[in-house]
Amino acid sequence: MENKLQLTLTELSKGLLYPSESDYPFEYFEWDLPPDTILDENTVRKATKASQNTPVSVKTLDDFFKNVTEIKDWYGEEEKASVQQYIVLKQTIEKELSDPRVYRLGEVEIDAYITGKKADGKWAGLKTKVVET
Repeated sequence: MENKLQLTLTELSKGLLYPSESDYPFEYFEWDLPPDTILDENTVRKATKASQNTPVSVKTLDDFFKNVTEIKDWYGEEEKASVQQYIVLKQTIEKELSDPRVYRLGEVEIDAYITGKKADGKWAGLKTKVVET
């Protein structure tokens, strides 16, 4: 069953591809964790069913969205519209999720989880893939 946050984040991220060596779309997720769960590397590995030796790094929303929320001099209308869409998406995540951050799992082909706590205490957000060689 879709919830309001899922509908909002799915709509705001529609058509956006996170730029890396390969560009991937965003997908909504929720983790079925006890409400008092504190996220750390091991909890994130368990929630994503990653192996215990999968490298995990944490980024702030500002770091993750830095390159996609700045308008460059040479941007055309399409790029500018994309930047605006990313800015609204980031602002919505900051408004709707408490303690938002980005967990990056793996090396080269990295699963990125933009997550935070919903008002009901569940961890949710958007995931994408980032390719860095």
